[in-house]
Amino acid sequence: MGEYIVTARRIGNNWYIGGMTNWDSREVILDMSFLGDGNYAATIFTDGVNAGKQASDYKKEKQDITSLSKLKVSMAAGGGFAISLEKL
Repeated sequence: MGEYIVTARRIGNNWYIGGMTNWDSREVILDMSFLGDGNYAATIFTDGVNAGKQASDYKKEKQDITSLSKLKVSMAAGGGFAISLEKL
């Protein structure tokens, strides 16, 4: 956990994924194969374009994903992300 961490937790049919990094910016690719069958509505909070200079800068987006999806997430230095996956 000295460089970065990504963790996931399931509650019922829904999943919650979070990650954070040290003072190095980085990209991670999240493989959603653990989801199993079905579609999920993802609400994704990531660092915004200026998050490296202004910590309150973030981006929120929504998309539908399945177990075949792979999400590429960028984290600013000292930043992170949060994702909520609700089964449809």
